[in-house]
Amino acid sequence: MKEKNGIKIGLLVFFLILAIIAICAMGYFLSISNSKTADMVTKENELNAKIEKLENEITSQQEQIKREQNNVTFSSLSGIYVGDAKVEPETTQNGETEVRLYLYENGSFEYKDNPGLDSGKVGYYTFSDNNIILHEVLLCANDIGRTITSDTETIKINSDNSITDSKLNAVLKKSSQKIENKTDVISKELKNALNNNSLR
Repeated sequence: MKEKNGIKIGLLVFFLILAIIAICAMGYFLSISNSKTADMVTKENELNAKIEKLENEITSQQEQIKREQNNVTFSSLSGIYVGDAKVEPETTQNGETEVRLYLYENGSFEYKDNPGLDSGKVGYYTFSDNNIILHEVLLCANDIGRTITSDTETIKINSDNSITDSKLNAVLKKSSQKIENKTDVISKELKNALNNNSLR
């Protein structure tokens, strides 16, 4: 009888020890699982914070680009732009002629379609949506003098700050030459035309 009771007690102690070991093992694995879960949550939060920071930086850069594009001014545009325009075959040897666009800081312009000759257009310019609008006041030509006009022409400002004139099939790039920004070209040309009796 005592022997049976001893065996029962021994079995109870054995199962109790097994239960304690199982509980400890479960606790250990649960703590590891909780630790990994906490690490994953921390990493996920860090990743979300980085993504949010990156999205904010991208938004900020996009807004900066928009501000810069909208901040086109006479001062930033002023300069001499040079390019080659396509002309009728046999007009020149290579079918092109140099054109020069003078954009002055006071908003006036000269557009010379043949720099060797005193010909081209004179007027004032405005800008809108990456376009420059040339408001012509005078047409200048060697053979007919100066003619008053009110035509307009739209040319495009490219992302590299060059200018495309689709009418002349020309891309004009800003020259390193300096430009006198205080010149009132329109008044000067009108005075010259009146003095020379060449205004038509």
